[in-house]
Amino acid sequence: MAAAYLGEPVEAPPSDGISRVIFSQSSDLLLSSSWDKSEPEQARESSLKFQTRSLAMYTDGRGYALGSVEGRVAMEFFDTSPEAQASKYAFKCHRRTEGGKDVVFPVHSIAFHSGYGTFATGGGDGVICIWDGENKKRLFQTARYPTSVASMCFSRGGDMLAVAASYAYEQGERDHPSDAIYVRAVQDVEVRPKARKAA
Repeated sequence: MAAAYLGEPVEAPPSDGISRVIFSQSSDLLLSSSWDKSEPEQARESSLKFQTRSLAMYTDGRGYALGSVEGRVAMEFFDTSPEAQASKYAFKCHRRTEGGKDVVFPVHSIAFHSGYGTFATGGGDGVICIWDGENKKRLFQTARYPTSVASMCFSRGGDMLAVAASYAYEQGERDHPSDAIYVRAVQDVEVRPKARKAA
């Protein structure tokens, strides 16, 4: 499951039970139960303050993740009940310190692992982070790719990750590495959620 932002609405393809999520340039999120162009069931405003860069639906169909240009990911739920909405959250990612200053990179891509429901984020920093959304923990971080991680997708079995590394002009026009596609083997320990410790 992948989405790209090209100045047009960003759409996430269907996932069991949920059939359409569109995020427009005006920060409106439209949720629909049919893949045709009918009226949406819900219309929401993004919980992120800055432009949405990426969108992916949970593998269990309960919600979606949004990534922004400000290096944040929001975890949202389709269920509108107060209990479900109380579970949503956002977190910072794809940041590093350079020359004593905190540098923030956009989250260009989000991909969910079909087996575990964990997910990966790819950013303008050229790094992929794998997250356990249920436990709100980072599980793994790759070494930096030569340029921005523009898009990525897990294989159906979750044992491979295809990565498109392509400069996304986060720092304007400048010399940059050539675009490249990488396929990396995914180790189970990188994507398997950790068991919660008993309280």
